[in-house]
Amino acid sequence: MKIRSIAVNQFKKFTTPMCLDDIGDGLNVVVGPNEMGKSTLLDALRASLFEKYSSKAQPITALQNDRNQAAPVVELAFEVDDGNYRIRKRFVKKPYAHLFCPDGRKLEGDEAEDTLRNLLGFDEPGKSGAKPETLGMWNVLWVQQGQSFAALDLPDSARSNLHSALESEVGEVLGGKRGRALPDAVDKQLSELVTSTGRPRGEYKELIDEIGSLRSELEGLRTRRSDLSNTLESLEAAQETLARLSSGEHDQTDKENLDAARTRHAELAKLESRIDAAVTEVELKKRNLEQAEQALTARRDLKKQIEMEGEAVEAAKKKLDEVRQSEQDLRKQVEKLRSDAKEAENAVTEADNAVSQARRVLNAVQRDSRIRELQGRYDKAHAAEKKQRAAQQGAAAILVTDENIEAIRDAAKELETARARLSAAATLVSFDMSSDRLSKIEVDGTALSPDQTSVEAVEATTITVPDYGSITVQPAIKDRDKLIEQQRAANQALKAALEDCGVKSVDLAEEQLAKREKLLRDAELAKQEAELHAPATDDYDAGAEPLADHIAGLKTILERELDDLGIDALPTEKEAEQALTSAQDGAQEARDTLTTARAGLVGPE
Repeated sequence: MKIRSIAVNQFKKFTTPMCLDDIGDGLNVVVGPNEMGKSTLLDALRASLFEKYSSKAQPITALQNDRNQAAPVVELAFEVDDGNYRIRKRFVKKPYAHLFCPDGRKLEGDEAEDTLRNLLGFDEPGKSGAKPETLGMWNVLWVQQGQSFAALDLPDSARSNLHSALESEVGEVLGGKRGRALPDAVDKQLSELVTSTGRPRGEYKELIDEIGSLRSELEGLRTRRSDLSNTLESLEAAQETLARLSSGEHDQTDKENLDAARTRHAELAKLESRIDAAVTEVELKKRNLEQAEQALTARRDLKKQIEMEGEAVEAAKKKLDEVRQSEQDLRKQVEKLRSDAKEAENAVTEADNAVSQARRVLNAVQRDSRIRELQGRYDKAHAAEKKQRAAQQGAAAILVTDENIEAIRDAAKELETARARLSAAATLVSFDMSSDRLSKIEVDGTALSPDQTSVEAVEATTITVPDYGSITVQPAIKDRDKLIEQQRAANQALKAALEDCGVKSVDLAEEQLAKREKLLRDAELAKQEAELHAPATDDYDAGAEPLADHIAGLKTILERELDDLGIDALPTEKEAEQALTSAQDGAQEARDTLTTARAGLVGPE
């Protein structure tokens, strides 16, 4: 089997159509940097031949593109003894398999895969995908990246064939002086890598040391990753705290503390009332003292007691004055703290408004970025749809199809058969003379060309030889008229078939058919490319025009947001994020100030 080309689309990392063609005989090498997709092409080659198109196994779903999960498509053209084949498969979503044979047949589905297996000689894969036991000898030729030194995983039949071949070849190579020198060469190369005691040396030792260094570096990177994870967790905890403080969970606690302060204030008012009552009582006792003075002689002990109570009343008055002064001072302090708390609340409100404004600006910036991204995808999808329409129109303009090309081929074959029959029955007249004399001979009045040394006579043919006269050849052909009529009918049938397709020859018809098939493939690839750039989402249908309508809607929303924000131009996304972070820091600072003001208000109240 000789591979001629391979094409993929939506296959692993290939998000756009890619084709590797012009693969010739002999050794073909694909060269490129890491992560270019060389191993992916090997996976595509394996999938096109050995995997079932309808399989849902994990190795098959892993062929999907990671970004959009579209259906992977792979097409492989190869050549075997009986001609060129082309197998095309799509996996996972709306899967299919198409096998194009050299005889013009197009096989589909399971029939295509059965024919391919019989052609190349491997077994049907199981539910989990192709395995070494199903690949047979193909597994020997199938070496993936990183597996060139691994043990071969072969079924018994393939292993037996391989052992027989190796025994024959190795015996021939190792015989004689060359075979005896081989162990010495192996020992010499081994001594360059290890010492006589088996310890590493030279380049081998350097590689081992480099592995140790890389492991140490890996351990450091893991430690750094752990530190970054802890920092991220701390940041998330701080954000949760900020969200909790922003939600007003402490307002109820502050209200309860304020109510408690008011309760204490009411108790002080009650104490003042009691003091007023005590003053009234003192006045009453003064009157009693006046009455007692009238009975001074009899009530000296009572007078002394009244004097003591008078002193107590004076002390109470003094205490009352002090309490009233403290109350006035506390009232002023409470009013100032309330004013500070009110200003802090206003500052928090303004800071929240600034955060909201900054967040709206950031949303507008991100929406503008999304519009630019979608616009780029629209341009690519629009170009792909334009390419698809052009390819479809070009294919529609070609009249040669798979059906009528068969009619042309059959007519050409019939004409060739009729010509062969007539040529086999014709009388062959050969000329053995020099070319200058040969050019003077005429056949039915037409001179022979210098390189024409014979003619086929089907009907009466007159050969004129200058200076000698003429010779008439009358062939005795059985069914001559029938053979001539068959040739004429075959020629007319071919001409009619060519005219139906608008071409003048069989070769042109084949070229037109190949061109039509290429245009249809180009149209399919362009359609898939358009579906890639403008797939259906929850917001819009698939296609460039629905995407354009969605972009127009986003632009309208963005214009309305800019009008609401009162700005003419948007900052960069980095500037918007910095502005939002600054506003959030300001809001947090305002909340801290409010918390301090409320804490100071709790004490005096």
